[in-house]
Amino acid sequence: MASIAAFTGGGRAGSLAYAAAKAGLFGITYSLAHELSLQGINANAIAPGLIANTGFTGEGSEELGRSVVSEMLVGRDSHVNDIAAAASFLASKEASFISGEVFM
Repeated sequence: MASIAAFTGGGRAGSLAYAAAKAGLFGITYSLAHELSLQGINANAIAPGLIANTGFTGEGSEELGRSVVSEMLVGRDSHVNDIAAAASFLASKEASFISGEVFM
C-alpha cells in the first residue's frame, strides 16, 4: 500500500518522512516488477487518499480531509470497498498483464 501523500507531501507540515516513505514505495514497486518479471510475478501498489470511516482524527483533520478529497479525481474520499476491489482485481488473472503500476 502506498499513498497519494507521495504526491501531496502528506497534506500538512510535519509529513516529510511519511510522504518520502510512500514515494519510496513507488520506486520499490517498479523495481520489484522488473526483478520478479522473469518468475512470472507481478508487483503493483495501491495509493488511496483518505479512507472514509477509518478513524482519521487530529488537529485540523476536517480541513485536511477536505484538502485531500479536493485533490482526488473522483471528488470523494475512498471507501474500504474501493481499496478491496482494486486489490482483488490486481490479484486476479484479469490483471496478469499489469505490473509496476501504482493505482491512485
